[in-house]
Amino acid sequence: MCLAFILWKTLPNLPLLILFNRDEMIDRPTEEAYFWTDHSVLAGRDQVARGSWLCFNPGTLKAAFVTNFRHKQLTALTSMENRNGTSSLKSRGQIPVEFVTHKDISPAKYAAQLQQDVDSYPSFNVCLFDIANNECGYFYNHNKICKYQKIEPGLHGISNAKLNDDSWKKVELGKQRLRELLQLSPNNNDDVADDTITSNAMESNLPWDALFNLLSDPTILEADPAKLPQTGYGAKYETLFSSIFLTAFEIEQGQMYGTRNQSILAVWNGHAELRERSIRSDGSWSTVRHAFKHSL
Repeated sequence: MCLAFILWKTLPNLPLLILFNRDEMIDRPTEEAYFWTDHSVLAGRDQVARGSWLCFNPGTLKAAFVTNFRHKQLTALTSMENRNGTSSLKSRGQIPVEFVTHKDISPAKYAAQLQQDVDSYPSFNVCLFDIANNECGYFYNHNKICKYQKIEPGLHGISNAKLNDDSWKKVELGKQRLRELLQLSPNNNDDVADDTITSNAMESNLPWDALFNLLSDPTILEADPAKLPQTGYGAKYETLFSSIFLTAFEIEQGQMYGTRNQSILAVWNGHAELRERSIRSDGSWSTVRHAFKHSL
């Protein structure tokens, strides 16, 4: 179901920081993050639909990620078909790849282009980052309703509803923990950094372990049916979905579902780094790291 936290244009020398948990069928074939040979993209790759959940292009200095918009009645059939690569709809995972490989299109223009073709995709959220041109935007498509908005500098969170929907406890809690971890000043808009932010964040030495720990908390955050999101899955599954990290559980037809990839992308002025953790078939975790320079 996925969960992401964004720090955009808030810390000196760090234009963009993204933390991302990809929740998916555990046995869905997936490649660890690498530089694709068929696109100028650094990303993990879904081997079924050949797209990605989060990608970065060092050449265009663009990044993007996608999550689904959770509603069982609207997505059950397409998710079943997409698992086998047989859906007539396009894969949401193609959206981030398409955006970051288009050098001359802004987030707003790409969203307008995407809006003309939204019926070709299942419901989705996408966040689009044009770092070189200081533009960041969010576009969602749900139940034939579409909207684009600019993302202002600050701390943001998103899961499987709209951006910054703090009625989802894991979004609210994750933002709070990230703010505390990086010593950000609390305010209503999450858009001002404190003068005493950690030197680690300002210097290219992020607290990577602490950031992954934030993404790895399996604590169930809500079990009260009256307080859970109402997305059609029922209280049992909504409860399991409430944690930041989803410990694998059986969701349907013997399929195990949970958090299977964790990605952190940091883009400083002049260089960037992507670290990703992926679950192996034996249940252990592997980690890859890609660090490189860029022209910004």
